[in-house]
Amino acid sequence: MALKLLRAEFSQDENRFRRFLQEARAISLLNHPNVITIYDVTEVDGKHIIATEYIEGQTLSQWMSQSRLTLPAAVDIVAQAAAGLVAAHAAGIVHRDIKPKNIMVRPDGVAKVLDFGVSKLTTIQAPVPLDGPTLDSFVPDKGAIMGTIAYMSPEQLRGQEVDGRADIFSLGVVLYELVAGQPPFLGPSVSDLIAAILTAEPAALVECEQIPAELCQILRKAMKKDPNERYPTCQDMLADLKSMQRKLEWKSEARLPNAFAEDRKKGKVMEGDDRGKNRRIGSLLTLAILVSVLAVAGYRLFDFLYRKAPTGPEYHMLSFTGKAGLSAAISPDGKYVAYVAENAGKQSIWLYQVATAVATEIVPPGEWGYAGIAFSQDNNYYIYYVQIDGKGHSTLYQRPMLADSPTEILQNVSGPIAWSADGQQFAFVRDSQQLMLCNADGRGEQTLATLQDDEIWLYPSWSPLGNAIACSVGSNQTAKGHIKIVNVRDKTSKIFATPPALKITWIAWLQDGSGLLASARSEDSILSRIWLLPYPEGEPQPITREVSSYYGLSVTRDSRSFVTVQNQRHSNLWVAPAGGTARATQITQVMYKDEGISGISWTPDNRIVYVSRMFGHRDIWIVAADGTNPKQLTMNARENSFPCVSPDGRLIAFVSDREGINNIWKMDIDGKNQIQLTRGGGRQPQWSGSGEWVIYEVSKGPAATLWKVAKDGGKPSPMVDADSELPAVSPDGKEVAFYQNFYNPRAPLKISVAPIAGGPLRTLIDTWLHGRIYRWHPSGLSLTYIDTRDGFSDIWNQPLNNEPPTRLTDLRQARIFMFDWSRDGKLACSCGDETFDIVLISNFKQ
Repeated sequence: MALKLLRAEFSQDENRFRRFLQEARAISLLNHPNVITIYDVTEVDGKHIIATEYIEGQTLSQWMSQSRLTLPAAVDIVAQAAAGLVAAHAAGIVHRDIKPKNIMVRPDGVAKVLDFGVSKLTTIQAPVPLDGPTLDSFVPDKGAIMGTIAYMSPEQLRGQEVDGRADIFSLGVVLYELVAGQPPFLGPSVSDLIAAILTAEPAALVECEQIPAELCQILRKAMKKDPNERYPTCQDMLADLKSMQRKLEWKSEARLPNAFAEDRKKGKVMEGDDRGKNRRIGSLLTLAILVSVLAVAGYRLFDFLYRKAPTGPEYHMLSFTGKAGLSAAISPDGKYVAYVAENAGKQSIWLYQVATAVATEIVPPGEWGYAGIAFSQDNNYYIYYVQIDGKGHSTLYQRPMLADSPTEILQNVSGPIAWSADGQQFAFVRDSQQLMLCNADGRGEQTLATLQDDEIWLYPSWSPLGNAIACSVGSNQTAKGHIKIVNVRDKTSKIFATPPALKITWIAWLQDGSGLLASARSEDSILSRIWLLPYPEGEPQPITREVSSYYGLSVTRDSRSFVTVQNQRHSNLWVAPAGGTARATQITQVMYKDEGISGISWTPDNRIVYVSRMFGHRDIWIVAADGTNPKQLTMNARENSFPCVSPDGRLIAFVSDREGINNIWKMDIDGKNQIQLTRGGGRQPQWSGSGEWVIYEVSKGPAATLWKVAKDGGKPSPMVDADSELPAVSPDGKEVAFYQNFYNPRAPLKISVAPIAGGPLRTLIDTWLHGRIYRWHPSGLSLTYIDTRDGFSDIWNQPLNNEPPTRLTDLRQARIFMFDWSRDGKLACSCGDETFDIVLISNFKQ
């Protein structure tokens, strides 16, 4: 390891000590192959020490001082640094001092971002309660210029608030310097240099075969003076860098041409080292390079002969659009990956060849979706996928990899299939509660196990030893998911003992049957990570640790690699005045956290109650409509969501899993007197018009029904016996709307209404919503809903007289996740970004 010490005399310097602690805390939030790993922060004999991994290699500035890099090498290093910054920004951290000296390159070419000493935790931009955790003491004074001037963004130099786009600017400066051989901004004095960064444009690079137009475009976009004109996120810049990598000729060793040769002749660019001096040291430099080459060759030979196992998982991004679906599979030999992609609201299937990094669309988009992909177990590369039509009917198809003629295998298949080791049979789930088995041609169906009550089968995986099928089991009410092992021969089942704190979804056996990989969420995090679960017993070990969620699992035959879908999202609250949605303003400033996604509700006095993941868990907050006076209402109480304010504004009904399963709770509007109202489960609470009842949803198996409980508690009673989900009480408080057949793919989806005082049901609207989030319009004459098309969302209005729907908003935000109307027609919504990309992970510990 490496030790970083703060000298004793600096311990008395508040600013230096604050930066030292901030670096420690910033790095400790991250675990990414392109970010230095921190092991410990401690104090020994009055000396403050950070223990980090020891990185053998050179900083990028040292590399640059020795020789010019090839263009592919330069782009690769900057892309790796960008990947590390994506993880940092996802954790709410802005580095603020990206420069060649803070990027280390190992002998194997892996780049690491170092020195977060002037980083800023962006999450502290939102106020925190006086009695809650705070990071204010780690933040430099507003207006202070932090970083290295030559690589700083204009907003940093002006002492303004910064976000991840400042790091994008700095990374663009680094890439420019690698390509051009000198920085983009120059000046004989500090003042001139600052003026150049603020006002001057970098000298244009000469576009040629070695410096393509795409590179120039990346540099121009990264180094825009106005942060609003740059890449919006580092993920977007990384996508362009990766796209360019695929186009480059990696075998070319030609050094970059001197793009400034003509400008130097014309005296437009400052000269570097004296040419005479360069000639005098030429022979020594050549000798030094020769010695360096021999040393590197010797090191690599030693590394090859005595190589130790790598220390952590290796990530390989296979898609960069952010629009992958949740279905992906890798071929048993690891040569191909098939995955679902979404575009303009439609899904298609793509095939990625790992060796060439080329993706090809093999199933074009249509009026259907996909619920699972798998490869055959042989070397014929048959691809199996479950296609769901507009009516919810699901069909399993087999498709040769290079042919356009799929073959129907089986109907009514829920999700991906799981192959036996010999490829002669597969297991699948039907109607959520039946675990089935059949032959490879779809014949010979048999039921292995059936679940009761509110439990449902999720994702099966067949043991490579052939005698058992593991299948994850979930519930719409419980706060955990577990695994059942079903014996194929005698059909008996047993629970696989895993910690109850893990909520498990996707699973996959390892080759030797010694354990399973699982996509699971622990009770101390909202993120779904990949875990290694030893079998038949052992302590689960997390494989992924960075601030992303992972869904789906597919493992190679040798269990050395797997593919999964990486999900990253962030949102903030926006408020629009009545009748003026085009004038919406953002009222929270939290980066890479979920603000309002899990619930928004207006109070009668025009405040907003919402859910925030500011401190890791979902908690309920309240804030004024202009973003002032935020207050956290739930603390240290696990997951809390879906708040709903009573008609008189005095109470909040909400969902909490603090007792082990989701139940309905209530509290005063100031967060006091938190009381549990139900004990048999409950979700989606709504207040009756009188405020005497809380109406909520109770799940039973794949369906749900509506119940009600008195505001002071007591025995709940059923309200709607028929299948009913996602309730929404009308503005006059007399009726409750709800979905019917939401979880039944073989029945038409519709929205019905039940009088709260009792009476027959009536149908409002049939299938047009397709399961979208909806709310009553304040007028009570229509329903409003979120419609997301090609990644952009708007609120639409559907009159109850069946007139055509109209668009109400033009927010121009990437996504709208949740929304609510105030009584006088103001709109509050959770807006942000969400990306899904395919990731290949290898070298994980087994």
